[in-house]
Amino acid sequence: MKTAVAVLALLAASGRDLAASPRRDASQPKPPCRDCVLAVPAHPVGLLVVLHGDDAGSSSAFIDWRDAAQHANLALLAPQCPDDRGCKGSWWRWAESEQHDPAWLDDQIARVATAARIDRVYVAGFSGGASYLAGWAPAHAGTVSRVAFVSGGYPASDRCPARPLSTLFLIGSDDPMLDRYVRPLASALATCAEVAITWRVVPHLGHAAMHAALRTRRAHEVVSWLLDPQ
Repeated sequence: MKTAVAVLALLAASGRDLAASPRRDASQPKPPCRDCVLAVPAHPVGLLVVLHGDDAGSSSAFIDWRDAAQHANLALLAPQCPDDRGCKGSWWRWAESEQHDPAWLDDQIARVATAARIDRVYVAGFSGGASYLAGWAPAHAGTVSRVAFVSGGYPASDRCPARPLSTLFLIGSDDPMLDRYVRPLASALATCAEVAITWRVVPHLGHAAMHAALRTRRAHEVVSWLLDPQ
């Protein structure tokens, strides 16, 4: 009798655990890469690609941008910087390493865009992810026309885009990256004829606090800017 009760209790507990565990929607396409997170609505108007910072991974980045992407009917891809290609959790450090594969991100974006039949791609990065995009975006101005640098970025390249590229810098006024790295990046891009720059400095906001700010309203503001045709 005691054994039967114990088994029933174990089954009940297992049922609760299974009910509480998130389940992947069978209708959702499989992410193109290991530990990457992807959500595609029924009829997406575009694809938003968001790169995580050094302090978190793809799951955290996905949560930061999920509501804003859903509201705008965008597919959302949060790629994990690939450890099987030599990345140790930092996009910008990977870019500076000998193991860097410059075609890897392009391939993931292309796979999702092709599978979901999407022809408009928007990119944003937080902290180290933004710093990676500082080198990637100018070289891909034909693929993307607008890029958001959130709490990060540095002069990763002296290359100017060959086609128009609009840039948004969103950062807190108390973020130590502002004057040391982000303003120098904006100054470097300002010398490029094809670059337009928009600033949004949030008063009294630090670096880590931007995660909560994105999840409340700032991600919505960034997405609205990315979708603005002007």
